[in-house]
Amino acid sequence: AELRAAAAPEPPRPAAASHPEPLRKVGAGLQMDFGSLGVVRVNLRPEWSPTSFEYATGVAAARSNTSTVYRLEPGFLIQGSLLARGVKPNSKNPRGAKVMERGEIGWAGGSKGPDYFIYMGTGPAGWLGVPHDGTVWAEV
Repeated sequence: AELRAAAAPEPPRPAAASHPEPLRKVGAGLQMDFGSLGVVRVNLRPEWSPTSFEYATGVAAARSNTSTVYRLEPGFLIQGSLLARGVKPNSKNPRGAKVMERGEIGWAGGSKGPDYFIYMGTGPAGWLGVPHDGTVWAEV
């Protein structure tokens, strides 16, 4: 008999959104639908980045946004993109005003978007820069 090592289990992958608009404007914030993984309510912080606020609300208001979640690392981050045809790209990327903390949302890789991440680590993310090198624009 031949012995084979068991493959490491893959992390869960987000399922498709349960409605056509995975990102929706709800009250003063946004709602991100991660399919079978659940729904996240986003508290926008326009005082942290007015242009990011405008971009995110523009995407959420679009009739057919194609926002997605494509990366999930439990205890570290949730990553995705905010996209909608006809929505003008974010124009500025102001440096964060503070150290990013658990539950805050910023643009991935120091970009202006459309790729974002929700930081799920424990404690402040000082390794991202003090203050944060990228733009932090919302919290969950």
